Amino acid sequence: MSALLPIVEQLADAVNHAERAEWLFACPYGVMNREHMSIRVILQRSGLLAGVAYLEAVLSLTNAKRLPDGTLPQTIVLPVHIAALDLRQEAQAGAEGAN
Repeated sequence: MSALLPIVEQLADAVNHAERAEWLFACPYGVMNREHMSIRVILQRSGLLAGVAYLEAVLSLTNAKRLPDGTLPQTIVLPVHIAALDLRQEAQAGAEGAN
């Protein structure tokens, strides 16, 4: 029996970067916050460095102080979008390299 949550086991069982990226984009922020160390280790071991950067950006977003109107500063939001783009590109490159 694994010590990981079942949802994190799905990430650990992913067979390629495309599956890992899909998991990251669908994962609830609460799970990312709670299990970020396990997720980070899985991503690092798989070599998905863009996934690690995306995880860090999301953690910054979910822990950022919001502005008085309830929105997040663009200095927090923009890095998440950039990291997501980098993650998509790395996952796609890995998928194309597998063909």
